[in-house]
Amino acid sequence: MLIIVQSLIGQAVSAGHDTVVVVLASPITSRIEWSAIIAALAIVVGAIMQLITLRYTQRNAQDSISAARDQTRDTLSMSRAGTRANIASEHLRQLIEDLTRDLSEYLSNSYFIDTGYRVFKSSTDTAKNWPGEHWEYVKKEDLLYNKIRLRLNPADEHDEVLIAQLEALRDLDSAEEWIRRRDRVIQAAQSSFGARWQSIMQKELGI
Repeated sequence: MLIIVQSLIGQAVSAGHDTVVVVLASPITSRIEWSAIIAALAIVVGAIMQLITLRYTQRNAQDSISAARDQTRDTLSMSRAGTRANIASEHLRQLIEDLTRDLSEYLSNSYFIDTGYRVFKSSTDTAKNWPGEHWEYVKKEDLLYNKIRLRLNPADEHDEVLIAQLEALRDLDSAEEWIRRRDRVIQAAQSSFGARWQSIMQKELGI
């Protein structure tokens, strides 16, 4: 085989065809060049894949950090809202307890005043003046009324109704039975308390 190749090369050279040598030698050279190119391409592709993997990893890390930050912010926001709601609800609970106690005492005291006044109005003893022996009840009624009013907001529609019912209860010359006026005060108080609770839930918790 080597003799044949050498003979062909000799004939080509003697004929002036120098390029034949290049052509005959080019398959070996091409294999070397293609191996080098493939190796270089493998290095480039590997580098590109590493870069893509690195960017993908960085993006995932950023997304994870962002999601964790958002979750932390939401958790803190809910925690703060819950804390504010707890503080507000505790304040309202105490306010309602105080109002309930004062209203209960006020209604009991009001009954004695109303009863005493009706007895006084039906009496024929002109020497007596109102409130007379009921003075202590009247003084206490005035004190309790002021304490209750100071906790109510006239600008609130529910408190406004409660105030109006309290005024009706204080009307000693009313033709309506005291028990009916008292029931309206209780209903107005319950509506006012319920509206206050609902306001806090909506404002602080969005419920």
